[in-house]
Amino acid sequence: MVVASFVTRCGLGSFILADNNCIKLTKTFHVESTGNEDKFTPVLTTMYETLKYLKVYMDENYDSVDEIIFETNVGTIVKWFDNGFPNVAYFEPFVKVMELLDEMPVRYSFLSLIHISEPTRPEPI
Repeated sequence: MVVASFVTRCGLGSFILADNNCIKLTKTFHVESTGNEDKFTPVLTTMYETLKYLKVYMDENYDSVDEIIFETNVGTIVKWFDNGFPNVAYFEPFVKVMELLDEMPVRYSFLSLIHISEPTRPEPI
């Protein structure tokens, strides 16, 4: 199983790819926002970059990978992928990410780090 954990903060995107509990790749890079209220475009950009590197890793290690789990700190993104659609304002970057996801040759799932860090939260996320 491969775990791809990605986060976006303060104009930086970062991800870690781990396979069988071993870190295989880490990257940090600048991501641009289209405005102060735009927090999802940078997250989708970070996910897109993560997927590009993951695709290369999968091509080189296809026989050993049977599942991918994506972790993020943005629960809204997880909901978009669970439901298959984003907010209309983010449709184009979402479609770019979905196209790369469709190329993944194995099963994948999403996990929001909020669910891990707040297991006793009284209201649903």
